[in-house]
Amino acid sequence: TNSAGLATTADQSRGGIAEVEMGERRQRVLDEALLGGDVSVSPLDPRDDSMGLEMGLEEKTRGEVLREFLVMATCFSINHGTVTALIALASSSLGKTLGNVSSGVLYLVYTLTAAFAANVMTASIGAKKTLVAGLAVYCLYVASYLVAYLVPVARWGAVLTGAAFGGVAAGSIWPAQGVYFARCAELYAARAGVSREAANSKLGGYFAATYLASEVTMKLLTSIVPAFVPDGTEVLFAMFTALAVASVAGIATVDPLERSGSSPAELTVNLGTNALAAVRLLSSDAICRCMVPFNFAFGFGSAFVNGYFNADVVAAGVGRNAVGYVSAVVVGSATLLSLPYGSLGQRLGQTPIVAWGAVCFASFALVNLLLGAEHLGHWAYLVPLAVLFGSARCTWEGAFKATFADYFPRDAPAAFANVQLQSGLASTLGFFLTSSLPIGVTGILAVLCALTALFSQLYARSLHRARLHAAEAYAQAARDEASSQDII
Repeated sequence: TNSAGLATTADQSRGGIAEVEMGERRQRVLDEALLGGDVSVSPLDPRDDSMGLEMGLEEKTRGEVLREFLVMATCFSINHGTVTALIALASSSLGKTLGNVSSGVLYLVYTLTAAFAANVMTASIGAKKTLVAGLAVYCLYVASYLVAYLVPVARWGAVLTGAAFGGVAAGSIWPAQGVYFARCAELYAARAGVSREAANSKLGGYFAATYLASEVTMKLLTSIVPAFVPDGTEVLFAMFTALAVASVAGIATVDPLERSGSSPAELTVNLGTNALAAVRLLSSDAICRCMVPFNFAFGFGSAFVNGYFNADVVAAGVGRNAVGYVSAVVVGSATLLSLPYGSLGQRLGQTPIVAWGAVCFASFALVNLLLGAEHLGHWAYLVPLAVLFGSARCTWEGAFKATFADYFPRDAPAAFANVQLQSGLASTLGFFLTSSLPIGVTGILAVLCALTALFSQLYARSLHRARLHAAEAYAQAARDEASSQDII
């Protein structure tokens, strides 16, 4: 479950609109919010700012809307932070086989849920209730580590069951987060008198900061608590379980921010919408097929880091308590590099940044494969390697997803469904392969996918430019034809 950030926008214009069009746009907003990791989902059309005032939300001030959003963001981030920290710890604390199998189960169920039922809960019971239910189910995954530690005989059953529940939660909470984000941004823009884009940017910044800070904090705690607290591992798992449960209690207090008279039924959905849209685009568009190698490089790379690097290199080399520190370096470096990479992307275009990310993925895996765990298990190597993978992750989270927005402006839901499903499938395969095959297999796959991605991204850019030229030529021909008719 990645903290992925992607941006989608709903159709925007001014003037009156029929109720049927309003319903269709609500559906599009939900569809676009389903795609996971989104910290900047655009809400309903700016034309509708008055709708909230007319339908029961007029009592909410700007400060109150912001407070509701920050409570949601904080509780969501703490809960999700405990999960991502335990995924990083799985192979070193549970053993490589159980750790990798459990992560594979989690990603498998997550991918299936995202493909076939991601928006069902949000459409059925609303965003707030889905967040409460999803984070509560996430608690079962977190608690399974405590059960495995306290009752060793039940560890396999407890952890695999918890992983399955965790996958369902992961596939459900991001759509709900996106819809709740949209409502908050809509209301905040109306109360603050700012544009929707400005509201999206401000709230997206708050969410990203909260989310990343929580992830870094939780990963640091996985190193600090066992090192300095008696019975630290037991205390850590109990602490994470308590934090996850407390976050559910906290998010249950937020206002659902639903308009009076509205109901989740307004957002009708069909099972398998994401999967069908993704498959259609993948089968019909050559550019979309060019994006597969980089998604798989990320998926296999993530499995290689969590399933092999954290256990065989970090834990074996400098101790299990160091896994959290190294994982925090990955997240921290990705965060710090996002701004300079974003600036470079604006000047050079996104493709060179994505190509650099492919080089980083390939280099990380190659160094591990060629030098081996015994040679790399020292801080002098671990920190640079963590920064290298953080750099690669940053390009996937930022520049790579930006290319999807550039290449598929009219097919954003289907395009970002491909991001989610392809990377989830690759992570699933990577964890299962790491648990059952020689160590190098996942690393070799990561290298091959990354090197393929280096060239496929360049080819995708050339295809995109050719389409732009063709579209411009067609538009120019149409303009010329219209001019000649005017003259006649």
